[in-house]
Amino acid sequence: MENEAALLNTTGLPGTLQILLLDPTPTIISDLNGLNADSESKHYHAVYKLHRPGEELQPASVQRLPDSVGNGSHLDILNGTEGRFVIFQTVEADQHILLECGANKEGFLEDIKISGFAASGFHEALVRTYRAVSVRLSILAFDYDIPLRIHQIDLTEAESGRRLTARTIPYKDASFTFTEKESKGYLRSERYLFYTSLYREAMTSGSANYQFLCYFRIIEGLHYLFAAINKAIEQDERKYHPFGTRIPSTPDSQKQWLGEIFPAQSWDGLTLKAIFVNELVGETLNEVFGALHQIRNRIAHGYLSKSKELTFKIDEFQHAHAVNRYLPITKCIARFLLINDWDNRIHRAL
Repeated sequence: MENEAALLNTTGLPGTLQILLLDPTPTIISDLNGLNADSESKHYHAVYKLHRPGEELQPASVQRLPDSVGNGSHLDILNGTEGRFVIFQTVEADQHILLECGANKEGFLEDIKISGFAASGFHEALVRTYRAVSVRLSILAFDYDIPLRIHQIDLTEAESGRRLTARTIPYKDASFTFTEKESKGYLRSERYLFYTSLYREAMTSGSANYQFLCYFRIIEGLHYLFAAINKAIEQDERKYHPFGTRIPSTPDSQKQWLGEIFPAQSWDGLTLKAIFVNELVGETLNEVFGALHQIRNRIAHGYLSKSKELTFKIDEFQHAHAVNRYLPITKCIARFLLINDWDNRIHRAL
């Protein structure tokens, strides 16, 4: 269990949601279609763990067992009465579901359990239970005007004991060191500071949708900025084309690319798979920008059709996963564009 806890704390890009099928061997699930349906319906137990926004998580260096993650919420469900949980009933896919809402020792909602849910596989179990829990939390969040954040999801297949977990990867501690530029009071441009403020805003947000929009805004801003600058430059040799860069396609080149844009750290195979989405590997940043723009529109506008029909539903796991699936590579691209001394490149070009 200690090794498993270490794996859960270190696999994936910090701050992003990671889905792992733990049995028989740990496997990254970057595409829900990879969770194949079974020919016969099976039963699943689900535990949704909440985290209280505004309170510190333990650093990644503190190894914890999976069932110790999460520290409750702002909702006092016991309200001074004795007990451990309250029950909500809902219907999902023609099944009556009981949501067992458990309290921590202070009486605040800490987790929601669903037992014996029938589904054709982990995919269906995850999608159906997520909707049942998320819809209830959305109603409670509105009624009581408090944030209710899901931090971890654990699914167990009753017949086989196979397990799946989805959780937000904790950030690691970092040691500050003075660089030569910082020791001389090096100042960045206002434009650079604008984009780094968006980057920090993304990392401090608990919303994957908002994180994505912040990172994408960095990419979008630089995309149009470089296009405008290059258009004004007559000499081709002075033009800068970072969006012609291709997403690396081999593990070695991926590690090298990440090593150039992140502080020193190790990159295991599971993390590489979580970051480098299959259909984007080998594509240019310009091509990736087009794919990310579609996701941006779905989040920002909530619809794609001319009839204004809502197509992006936050309480649906498949929609939330579509954002989380592309979030790591979006963050990496934003860092790549900012880390490559682009201020100096722009100044040379002007």
